[in-house]
Amino acid sequence: AGYYVSLALDSLNRPRISYTKVVAPFDNYLKYAKWTGTGWTIETVDSQGNSGMMYTSLVLDGSENPHISYGDYPSGVYHLKYARWTGTAWNKETVDTHGGAYTSIRLDSSGKPHISYSAPLSQSLKYAKWTGTAWNIETVDSTPPNPVWYTSLALDSLDRPRISYTVQDLRYASWTGSAWNRETVDGKWAFSSSLALDSSDRPRIAYSSDYPSEGITRLRYVSWSGTAWSA
Repeated sequence: AGYYVSLALDSLNRPRISYTKVVAPFDNYLKYAKWTGTGWTIETVDSQGNSGMMYTSLVLDGSENPHISYGDYPSGVYHLKYARWTGTAWNKETVDTHGGAYTSIRLDSSGKPHISYSAPLSQSLKYAKWTGTAWNIETVDSTPPNPVWYTSLALDSLDRPRISYTVQDLRYASWTGSAWNRETVDGKWAFSSSLALDSSDRPRIAYSSDYPSEGITRLRYVSWSGTAWSA
């Protein structure tokens, strides 16, 4: 147990953790652990197929109920799944049957979930948003011949999505209100991106960058000044 972990803290700073437990080859469970103040409560959220594959992402809503995005890999194709605790039970659903790896979830100011994720088969970055009645799904970036890895989602002060992701290089996509703006931040081999926005909605990205000629991997950080990226 302990693959693909994601951590959130409640209002009392008590940890909540989503993760994957490998039960058998090609048989994984999505699990959830909660610190009560005196001990850990652990439960299985989803035991269907290959639940929790590549990766889990956890966020808490205003009532401190957990919401988890995660991948399922039942038949050689990643599916994007979403689970939320209603207060009495886990509600689970399949959001997209054409992608679901490297997920990242955030809730907007109305508590609606937004999810970024990779669709390895179509080699694309995708984004799903719950409108209140249905999931709106769109392709943000089509990336052949290389698949998307390691998406990280943030919402700005207007609830507009921003996504960092890697396609060998480090890329960044932002929704302007009418279209997606996409750019390459670092053209070197990059992976494991993590995105945060500052108080002015300017992006900051931490990521790993590989230097094969030097035989090393470096942890790097880049920020947007308002006019340019500064490493």
